[in-house]
Amino acid sequence: MPKQSRKPKLQGKLTHRQKRVLEELQLHVGVENLITAENILPRLDFLFREVAQEHRGRHLRIEVNAIRKAGYPVCSQGGKGYWWPKNLNEIKYSAEKEFRSKARDLLTTAASMEEAGLVLFEGQGELL
Repeated sequence: MPKQSRKPKLQGKLTHRQKRVLEELQLHVGVENLITAENILPRLDFLFREVAQEHRGRHLRIEVNAIRKAGYPVCSQGGKGYWWPKNLNEIKYSAEKEFRSKARDLLTTAASMEEAGLVLFEGQGELL
């Protein structure tokens, strides 16, 4: 049986708001053309009218996260901005810096808490 290549499909379902955010981000190709949330929000103001001004950045992050989960590789760099990748290396860089390093840190924190719990409550039963 021939080996099938696994090709991801960039066709996850998006809401109208997510489509508009994605369209705007795709205009900024490559890390050198990243756009900050501060600069993108005025362009998409009509999408976030019902959201208080001080919460719009958070809502943009939620929408970008949903876009990524739908299979669209929007890149970002720790509070500096968002961009559409121009190559696989940009995706890998963003995935490592934005997600994998944070995930490892969270796992380390969880393990430390559990160890401390075992010492603190020794003999009182097992953790979950």
